[in-house]
Amino acid sequence: LGRAARGPRVVLLGKPASGKGTIAPMVSCAYRLAQVGLGGLLRSRLRADAEDDDDVARAMLLGRLVSDKIASKLVSERLSRPDAAAGGWLLDGFPRTPGQARAMASGGPAMLPDAVVVLDRPDDLAVDFCLGRCEDSATGDVYHPRYAPPPPDVESRLVWRTDDTEDVFRGRLATHARDIDAVLDVFEAAGRPVIRVDNARSELEAFDEICDFLDEIENAKRGPATRAARKEARISAFAAPAIYAEAQARVSGAFTKPRP
Repeated sequence: LGRAARGPRVVLLGKPASGKGTIAPMVSCAYRLAQVGLGGLLRSRLRADAEDDDDVARAMLLGRLVSDKIASKLVSERLSRPDAAAGGWLLDGFPRTPGQARAMASGGPAMLPDAVVVLDRPDDLAVDFCLGRCEDSATGDVYHPRYAPPPPDVESRLVWRTDDTEDVFRGRLATHARDIDAVLDVFEAAGRPVIRVDNARSELEAFDEICDFLDEIENAKRGPATRAARKEARISAFAAPAIYAEAQARVSGAFTKPRP
């Protein structure tokens, strides 16, 4: 595919339990982007018997972040693969620290996003979601019995995080609050547009606002016809039809105005 076929490169950030796990697949499917999350990369790394496995396993068992060096290396390797390099990508929850953000900014044009989206919701609502959430042990998908009930076929695979207590979670919220402005400063200094999106409402409304933001950036950068041309070019090469169909069903009727 030629350069004109590339979709946007998006960094999706937000405090823990801000809705990234729901918004990320919606945006990545709508724009045919490679969705990349550090958690999935870490699980793949553990299965691959790589040299840094001991450090990764130790950090995950203790509920700590892996080092910026390991995290940045994993992300850089993933973004260099053809689907991401040629088609665009969405980084789900990365970078988390100023060091990781600086590593992206110094990694060359291929590592810099076209846009940064920050999801926000009140801490108390995030805590309410966190304390009931569970995870599919096979895919890493996150569910909640009230806000995002799991489908019946995954119930046997669900696990609950042992560190999801209110005190621990509020500590993670404090860490995010401490670091997020410094992370955004790195991207703003590099001239990357940033939007903060209220996600204490329907996630379909938040999704629509994000799409408006990305459309405006793409139209300014590549011209209004690019999205339609890229969509046709990528549908056979990189799209996952079943996943996209599922996303279309979830967001059916969400658009407030037509999109190409």
